[in-house]
Amino acid sequence: MMQELACVLAVRNVSRQAAIEAVERAFSRCYNDLEPIGRRIRRNSPDQHRAYQEFNRSL
Repeated sequence: MMQELACVLAVRNVSRQAAIEAVERAFSRCYNDLEPIGRRIRRNSPDQHRAYQEFNRSL
């Protein structure tokens, strides 16, 4: 989580405390997001089966 804090401090003009609060609000949601960016599941695509398998593995 320190790397994320450093990134927020580098790109935003905020206090350290504000950056910590922002990272804490977003970290668990972003960290737990297992869906690949840009995946679009289309009918009859093998991606729908992959997504289902990945979902079952994450439980």
